[in-house]
Order: sequence, then structure tokens, then C-alpha cells
Amino acid sequence: MEERGLRVAKNDKAFFSKISTTISRLLIPTKIGINGMLITIKRNSLLKNYEAYTNNTEKEKEEGLQRKYEDTFILYLESIDKYVMDSIYKKVKNRTATSFEEDALSRYYTVTHLKETQYAEYKHRKQKYLLDLDYISLKNDDKQKVISRYNPFYVSKMDGIYKGILKNYSIQLADKISENIIDKDSIYNSIFDTLEDYVSNILPIKIELDGKEKYQDILEEYDKFTRFLIR
Repeated sequence: MEERGLRVAKNDKAFFSKISTTISRLLIPTKIGINGMLITIKRNSLLKNYEAYTNNTEKEKEEGLQRKYEDTFILYLESIDKYVMDSIYKKVKNRTATSFEEDALSRYYTVTHLKETQYAEYKHRKQKYLLDLDYISLKNDDKQKVISRYNPFYVSKMDGIYKGILKNYSIQLADKISENIIDKDSIYNSIFDTLEDYVSNILPIKIELDGKEKYQDILEEYDKFTRFLIR
């Protein structure tokens, strides 16, 4: 009787394990849908408050509108972060993720790894990662109307993030405690990579919004730079 009881218990355990796995896989699309809806709601709220803040002409309202915009920005980022952990992580774990989702999770861990050693850079990189992830999702879904409304906020916020990253690198270079040439070369390479990333991904959107005339000098210099690289 005891052996039979053990066999039944073992079979029950295997059965419930399979059921649990099946339910988990069935719930993944639901969670993706819920998180996707949450991101959309938070994004719409963010853009509404961003537009109210940037279009405001009344000095007495400025502080309140700015605070409201910044609060909704935090909630928006949190909703994307939740999407990564609730949806993408579980899809990768269950081997149902796309190559884009696998790459997104890999980049997520690369960014969070900075938290222990370079916290200032981590804060900026984390925001950049989350914004990029949602922006790429919008482009992949071909949501042109949303993108056209999103672009002014995206460029404005990315300008601040890139400046923060570059400022952090400049502080590292100015740190006289470290005289290691290899470390400094690594920082310079990070600066060039960051600038190249900005020129490739953010500047074209900025030019589209503001017009080429405003950036004519920059475009000429960049053209010279690219021709030099080709040679």
C-alpha cells in the first residue's frame, strides 16, 4: 500500500507540474496584453502631461505641471520595466520568446549589471534602455500617429539622458586618482560610442522635427566624418 501511495503521489506531482507549466504558457499572452495596455495608458498620460508642461505659458503653473509630468514619466518607465520582468523574462524562460525579446532581456541584464559598479551611468542607461524598448516596439507595430506625437518627448528626454551619460564619463576622466591609461582609453571609447549612437539614432529624429537648416553645420561635419571613415 505504501509503494502504491508513493507511485500515486509521484504521478500526481508530475501531473500537476505539467498542468502548472501549461497554465503558465497560457497566461503569458494574457500578461503581455495586460502589460501592453498598461504601457499604452501610462504613455498617453505621460504625453498629455509633457505637452501641457512644454506648451504652458503661465509661470505660476510651471512647477505643478513639471512635477506632474515627471511623476507620470516615472510611472511610465515602471510599466515598461514590469513588462520586461513579467512578460519577456517568462517568455525567454519558457523558450517562447522571439529573437528580439531574447536580445531585449540580454541588454536589460547588461544595463542592470552597471548598478553595482557605475550607479550614475546605470540610472541614465536604464532610462535609455526602457525608452528605446518602447520606441522600437512602436516602430515595429508601425504606429505612425503615436510615433509622431511621441518623438518630441523622446528627443527631449534622450538629450538629457545622453548629456548625463557623457557628463559621467567626463567626471571619470577628470578623476586624478586613476592614472591607468587603459582605463582612460576605455572611457574615451565609451564616449565615442555614445556620440556615434546619438548621431545615428537621435539626431535624425531631431533634424526631422526642427528642420535641416538648424543643423546644417553639424550635417556638413558629419558628412566629412563618414567620408573619412569610408577611406
